[in-house]
Amino acid sequence: MPQVMIQCPTTGKDVYTGLNFDWSTLDWEPLGELSFTCSKCGAEHFWTKDDAILRADGAGD
Repeated sequence: MPQVMIQCPTTGKDVYTGLNFDWSTLDWEPLGELSFTCSKCGAEHFWTKDDAILRADGAGD
């Protein structure tokens, strides 16, 4: 199942949020603002599904 990624505002790199969804599920899932600790910069980032990028399992790091 695809990984939900966002772009780190500090490094500009895509970062895994810890969630996995396909697009059809992500479209209807009632997500509000979520947060996680970024593995690239160590800061807490807040995001919504409008910020999400889906990446196939096993792609990239």
